[in-house]
Amino acid sequence: MGVDELAGPYYVDWAVGDDSNAGTSEGAGNAWKTITKAMNTVAAGETVYVKATGPYLETATIVTAGTISGTITFEGYTSTPGDGGQATIDGESTRSYCVTYTVPITSTTKLFYEFKNFIFKRADFYNVNVSWDLVFRNCRFTNATQYGCDVRTGCLFENCLFDNNGAGGLNVGGQVTTVVGCRFENNTSDGAQITAESCFIDCVFVGNGFDAFEDFGVNGSYCVLVNCTIDGDGKTTNIGIDLGTSFWKRAAVVNCIIYDCDEGIDAINQGTRFISRNNLLNSNNTNYPGSRFQTFTGEVTSAPQFVDEAGGNYALAGASPARDAGYDGYLLNGSDQLRDIGAIESTSAAGAGGGASQVLKDGSQMV
Repeated sequence: MGVDELAGPYYVDWAVGDDSNAGTSEGAGNAWKTITKAMNTVAAGETVYVKATGPYLETATIVTAGTISGTITFEGYTSTPGDGGQATIDGESTRSYCVTYTVPITSTTKLFYEFKNFIFKRADFYNVNVSWDLVFRNCRFTNATQYGCDVRTGCLFENCLFDNNGAGGLNVGGQVTTVVGCRFENNTSDGAQITAESCFIDCVFVGNGFDAFEDFGVNGSYCVLVNCTIDGDGKTTNIGIDLGTSFWKRAAVVNCIIYDCDEGIDAINQGTRFISRNNLLNSNNTNYPGSRFQTFTGEVTSAPQFVDEAGGNYALAGASPARDAGYDGYLLNGSDQLRDIGAIESTSAAGAGGGASQVLKDGSQMV
């Protein structure tokens, strides 16, 4: 079936659906009951809308691959497709995964899936265990016994929350990971653990039990963190940004706040062969262990002054020294609008007027 001959979209509704239905429209007598039925039916390029009437008590297993031009999309909704409501898959602390896969990955076959508006919770291992080339938007990975999400290579995450998992929030066993506007909070181990080659932008890390961000890396790999906020929450976090001390890499840390950790930023001693500027480090026991890393220009060492740290609001207060203290690059040269340090850009006249994609209410709810 070609992309111009798609059978979908399909609809899933745990409350009133039945897997013997056609699945091609909403409601009783039409929608399917399980995501599993949809997984066993979809073809490349098709979309499945999953109504938030669950929780869905199943393991959704990917058995069919999408293609580069034919992504398979699963999208949660509350009342009307596109309303942004999150559907929940609950592992009930008995099933190993909420989502996994059986598709053999080869040099030409990758998964090419997108999940939008889902909560994956309480798996008895990893909430999500998938491989190559997936996108997750507005998803939450919570209360797994191990990692909230375990992926391999070529995955993207936007506006997602990884919280309260028994090991870490995100584990990447491959390369080329892009994470934008996400939050990692109160995970027992690392907030995010990366093997190599990653880019994190506008992310918040709070109270993770080992490292907020850890990159094992390999020699010559790259690692980029821009406008991230890390709160060790009373030294709960060991290292704010751990770039690894065994392998050299092309690292860039720009406009980041590393606050209240045991150690701020650690890396292998590779001289000045990295980019580091306009970072705020404060209230860490040691900012740069062994002086193996540093912030070359624009370093701020005063307290960041968040709007409501205890309440999980990491926007910058009006008197914060991080306002207008960030590195603007070259596009803003000649402009009177200056970039802030940290994940959440000020919207008042004192800040740049832009806004980060990552905004959370009460420390857990996407808005």
